[in-house]
Order: sequence, then structure tokens, then C-alpha cells
Amino acid sequence: MPHYVNHLVDGHPAYGCHYDEQTGDFVMSGGSRLSPEGIYTDPYGTRTYGARRLRVRKSDLGLISAIPKRDAYDTRPNPPLVPTDAGWPTPPEGFGWPNLDNPSWDD
Repeated sequence: MPHYVNHLVDGHPAYGCHYDEQTGDFVMSGGSRLSPEGIYTDPYGTRTYGARRLRVRKSDLGLISAIPKRDAYDTRPNPPLVPTDAGWPTPPEGFGWPNLDNPSWDD
């Protein structure tokens, strides 16, 4: 029987990602983690970017600065550290994920 790929699920940037229920970390499909504070840890436990706060770009799961560059006319609140749109996992409660009520930015 042939295997049919559901691109609405398999092709989504967050496919294979989840939240660790013990630590609250966002776990990417390769094993990298983003903590509720925005600290990235690679699959080997190394903090590649040190204490720099990062967030996940919703278009491709890329990592970018937690606080986006903007001009004085941009009054939008900071974007969530992990997108909350359809297809993205929901974080467990009690770990302090910031900005979860803010709209996801298109970046």
C-alpha cells in the first residue's frame, strides 16, 4: 500500500516538534530545545548562542532575536517565542511561556 504524505501536517514547519512536559522546553524535531526564557540548546546540550534570547520564526523554524527590530511607529507587542498558529503545539501550563497571547508576526 503506498504511503501518502499529508502536506498540511508533514510539510508544516512544526512537524515533529513538541513541548517537554517535564522542563517546559520547546523541542524541535532534531532534538534542539528552546527554553521558556528563549535560551537555545543544541541536541548535545551546548548553548550555541550563549544567553542570547531567541524565538522561532514561524515560516521555517529558524531562530531569530526574541525582540524584533522595528521603528518607532510599530506599536505591536513582542511576538511569541514559539508561534501559536494552527499546527504548532500548545505549551504546557506552569512554565511561564511569554507573549502567548500576542499575534504571531509574519517574519
